[in-house]
Amino acid sequence: NNVQHINVASGGVDLVLSDPNLQLINGPTSVAVDSQDNVLIANRGTQVISKYSKTGAFISYLKISSNLFSLAIGPQDRLWIANTQGNAIYCPSLGLSFKLPQNTAPHALAIDRDGNPWVANYNTSSVVQFNAKGRPLRVVKSGVRFPTGVDFDAAGNLYISNFILNNVGKYQIR
Repeated sequence: NNVQHINVASGGVDLVLSDPNLQLINGPTSVAVDSQDNVLIANRGTQVISKYSKTGAFISYLKISSNLFSLAIGPQDRLWIANTQGNAIYCPSLGLSFKLPQNTAPHALAIDRDGNPWVANYNTSSVVQFNAKGRPLRVVKSGVRFPTGVDFDAAGNLYISNFILNNVGKYQIR
């Protein structure tokens, strides 16, 4: 149960995040990196978000009483969490929690430049932008089929990975 950093240039392993004594890394489903290059890992097996420094040293963990699936870091290093089975999105630092429609199965999330969460809903083959209060602002369905990943580039373009279509779509949303 560890996470490895592979140096693409050399092919060697530069860093291994491991916690043999705590055994927090168990069934990792998502990873996010904050502005200090700390690595946060969603561990579905232990229902824990574990945090490691950029050197691989264990920092802390947060026990979550929900089914962890995806993490994202927003502005000011705010952590967002997607709960697949509970169909919910959380931002603990803002005290936010909102439910999605039943059986949407949020598999991934990303936070845009304005701090709005975008949620890839696997069962409904859609990606939805929400405001910070959980109100849907925009829905992307065109070319989306069982999305498993979502992220933004520096220009603000949205990328969606589609499991069934075996592709990644790029969307200009501005």
